[in-house]
Amino acid sequence: MFLAVGATPVERQLIEEWLTTTRGAATPSDIISTPVPTATDSLWGHVIAQLDGAPDDVLLTPVRVSWLPPERDGRRTARVIDLLMGNPRRPGPRRQRLLRRKSSRFTVIAGEGATMAALRTRWADINKGDQHGTSGFARFVVRRAVLAVERAAYRELGAEYKVPRLVREQITISTRFQNLVASLADSTGRSPASVAADAHRYLNEMVAGSSRMFIDFTVQFADFMYRQGYDPNIDVDKAQIETVREYMQRYPALVLPSHRCNLDALVMPATLHEHHLPRTHTFGGINMAIWPIGPLFRLGGTIFIRRDASDNPVYKAMLREYVGYLMEKRFSLQWYVEGGRSRTGKLLPPKLGLLSYVVDAYRDGRTDDVALMPASIAYDQLHDVSDYAWEASGKPKQQENLKWMINYVRAQRQDFGRIYVRFGEPLRLSAMLGTPEQLKAMSKDESRLAMQKIGLEVARRINDATPITGTAMVTLALLAADKRARTLEEVTEMVQRPLAYARRRSIPMTTSAEELNTPAGVQHTLDALARLKVVKAFDGPENLYEIGPEQHVAASYYRNTIVHFFLKSAIIELALVSTVVHPDDDELEATFFAAASRLRDLLKFDFFFRERDAYLDGLRRELDTELPGWRELMTTRSGVEQLIDRLPMLWSPVVFRSIFEAYWVVADALQRQSAIAKLDDKAFLASLPDLGRYALKRGWIRSPEAVSTHLFRPGLDLMRQQGLTDPATPDVLQRRTAMADELRRVLDMIDASVAVGIGRAEPTDLRDVVGSAATRNSRMRSALIGRTQRD
Repeated sequence: MFLAVGATPVERQLIEEWLTTTRGAATPSDIISTPVPTATDSLWGHVIAQLDGAPDDVLLTPVRVSWLPPERDGRRTARVIDLLMGNPRRPGPRRQRLLRRKSSRFTVIAGEGATMAALRTRWADINKGDQHGTSGFARFVVRRAVLAVERAAYRELGAEYKVPRLVREQITISTRFQNLVASLADSTGRSPASVAADAHRYLNEMVAGSSRMFIDFTVQFADFMYRQGYDPNIDVDKAQIETVREYMQRYPALVLPSHRCNLDALVMPATLHEHHLPRTHTFGGINMAIWPIGPLFRLGGTIFIRRDASDNPVYKAMLREYVGYLMEKRFSLQWYVEGGRSRTGKLLPPKLGLLSYVVDAYRDGRTDDVALMPASIAYDQLHDVSDYAWEASGKPKQQENLKWMINYVRAQRQDFGRIYVRFGEPLRLSAMLGTPEQLKAMSKDESRLAMQKIGLEVARRINDATPITGTAMVTLALLAADKRARTLEEVTEMVQRPLAYARRRSIPMTTSAEELNTPAGVQHTLDALARLKVVKAFDGPENLYEIGPEQHVAASYYRNTIVHFFLKSAIIELALVSTVVHPDDDELEATFFAAASRLRDLLKFDFFFRERDAYLDGLRRELDTELPGWRELMTTRSGVEQLIDRLPMLWSPVVFRSIFEAYWVVADALQRQSAIAKLDDKAFLASLPDLGRYALKRGWIRSPEAVSTHLFRPGLDLMRQQGLTDPATPDVLQRRTAMADELRRVLDMIDASVAVGIGRAEPTDLRDVVGSAATRNSRMRSALIGRTQRD
């Protein structure tokens, strides 16, 4: 017997014709037409009668007609123009009568069958009280039929059309859900009926749709959006795509891309769809569910969730259950591990909320394993950078609404270059956490520490996969130009050393970066940045280029996307300078690694370092590669000076100056706070841009890009971690001053490194250079610190 769920008269005729062709003969009595599982009881009479009368050895096979959009360029993706005639994947009865004559516009799909005996046994196992009276077994059979034919459909239509069905029904009828509601009622002191009502409401709010037509719509909308300003072909690494395909065939996957702009939510689904990879359920903030696009994207698989539900245990429990259900059914998820868009170009610290729900599903045995797929989405240029620069100056973030969305679409109508999608090395939960039994044996703190390590490892792999773009390399060079305009020849020369370093280390690079080995390639990137006003060009005997007025924060965004590749070299450089100026000549190697460890402590809110021993081992390998023979030379001060002289390039001004200057502004402002007043974080951060601009005009800091709330925030995190924001900390005033002094010394060492790099000083002069800077800083501190703190 064959089960046709929700079939129209035309679809039933097509099924009968298909059975006659494929099975030799079929009679109408062989086919049971059923309503959808949620239909009212009055529609189930004939189904109940036919199922009750079927012998145990009857094989019941679900069948369905799947309607297809027209084929174009070898693909069957519905386009907006197709919608003028109705949904091409679910046409109305009149349209069906026309399309039935075109065999290319439909196919009959049969799911895996089951005997009536097996279905009755399974129903007896799970039925703990028939919620639908006599229709309970019939509804159960139809639900199983829908799911079976869906599995067959995505194999027929392609993995990109794999969608879940009957999600709310499957969750809410389960014993697990009933037990969860009872537990929540006990813990919250509410009635089970009240908790159940909220649970249903939250599931209705968060559960994404499963319409193949709207999957097509989101892909078409994504194409329309990014093609406004970017090359129509997203640049991917084909070998990485095949690795992703292999993992997604074996495990439910978490696709975890970087988040640099609002287009990310369109680019990754379009990339997966283009390469016939399974569709992911993409999590997004509910603030982005803007009418009319938000509801359409929800139907296409986007899950909009509340930003803060910490005080709502029922909402959190339903989200956890929904995530666990999707993992159990082997559907892949996607979210941004940073939690929001990066405003600096560097990755934000990973958020663990959603990951903890996936770990819970793994611990509970709902999935054998989960593959984590780190990914990087990179752009030659971005419109969003201008918004980030606006926010960095202390201005409020623009509210997302329909007007904002229209303006955002219009702003894409420029030439922004290309989009690049790269995947990092996958990792599996089982490899990071052990077996579910081992995970259950962990304490709460051990489990959280393990998840933090997963988050940091994902972030590191995203960084490793991020390709260097031409824009990032040119802005890196111009920001290192010490506010001087440069000729094309000079800019070309400046990018060659970092390019050579990247090639030696096999760091991924885009075509736009590879082309920088010629003046024509550099000119192309400079022209692109000039169109966006990030770079200003001056006519003269030779054209000159510099970062445009008020554009240093925007330029630093592009640079910051790649500074992590040069982090070890910059730390080695500063640690060598610190060793040279250290007053003690004994144990220079220990002095060097102590300085490197302290830099790690100061920078841990801006970069993703490995644990201390692994971090130091990484520095030793970097020294072996770049400065062979370093151990012998590090036994004497003159040997350390030789190592500084042998450095292939001085990185610390480019990588660290703006960060430490922003931290110094925070520390200096903190010095002048009352020692007895509790710090108001919001008001304190709001005051820093003006103080930063003042310090910049006085010459106490040099980098305009340091005047950024996005850099002040991790600086305040550092002060808090050091106990400097708590009035109860012993000697808090003295410790605040000591921190400001330490940060100033780091900036002095960066200045000394610059002096060596441009030939104004030799490594043997570093003590004198830093010493004179210390004298200047003492005078500066006297000018800065008022009497308020002492009072």
